[in-house]
Amino acid sequence: MSPPPAPPVHSHSDGTCPITGASGSNPHAYCPPQPGDSRAPCPALNSLANHGYLPRDGKQINAEIIIAAMRTAFNLSHTLAFFLTRGATFILGQKGKYFCLADLARHNRVEHDASIYHEDAGPREIYAPITISHEMLKEFFKDSKNGVWITPEDVGRTRVRREATYPNGIKFIQAEVARGEMAIAMNMFNNPNPELAAANGVDVAPVKRDFVSRFFRGLLGKKEEPTPLPGVPIESFRTWMGEERLPDGWKPYHTTTLWQTIKTVNRMKAEMKKAKAEEKAKQAAACSCEREKDFETETGTEKSLEK
Repeated sequence: MSPPPAPPVHSHSDGTCPITGASGSNPHAYCPPQPGDSRAPCPALNSLANHGYLPRDGKQINAEIIIAAMRTAFNLSHTLAFFLTRGATFILGQKGKYFCLADLARHNRVEHDASIYHEDAGPREIYAPITISHEMLKEFFKDSKNGVWITPEDVGRTRVRREATYPNGIKFIQAEVARGEMAIAMNMFNNPNPELAAANGVDVAPVKRDFVSRFFRGLLGKKEEPTPLPGVPIESFRTWMGEERLPDGWKPYHTTTLWQTIKTVNRMKAEMKKAKAEEKAKQAAACSCEREKDFETETGTEKSLEK
């Protein structure tokens, strides 16, 4: 029996998708993964593969390929892309130079418990699920305060909710990875959308600077940029996380840096601390009410006995 024919190579170099048949001048058109393709529990890397910034089959990948893809597609600074990728491959413990995206599903390495968008690995499972959980995404979007976009503070509350399912918490490295990956996404997708911003009273005009500031920014070659949105539109995250596809018409409007990521992580941490304190206060108040009820019950019983 002859072997089945090999699937078409996922190359859009001639402007035509060999899978969907779609044609056009964009070599990075979206193409969903095909049987035999390798994918990670990470919408960032999967979307890069689905758009051809990484090999579309998700195989024969190394750190240099990922760094280049992240800089081209997401406009991450070289420092951030290098730190993120080299750090991940170190934690992964990948001995060979090349790996496939599915290797990143190795449990409790780069992949972590209490994810926002995929189920945790089961007991004694070496690899975590790769499939996106749309029910978990719905719960994530419910954490948005205004139902329009997700802010770093919303993510902080989500992290508290997810990590609360682990009495002893999750490992320090995995907790930092969980916050860091979302902080990067928050800075990538907070494009100033004039229509959305106007509907929510957000000023997207360039920041007004004094003469000295404009002078030195001019010397440094820095361009004026519109004020970013307070968060990421839910619909952008729904497309990126739920479909592992870049939102239609989206493009990075600025370079996402390591410093911006750290500042966003700190905002998440502050909200997590606040949310935990509020939950602790609620529990203390509930315990106090129970003690008062018990005291009243005991007092009433004693009075009945005295009679």
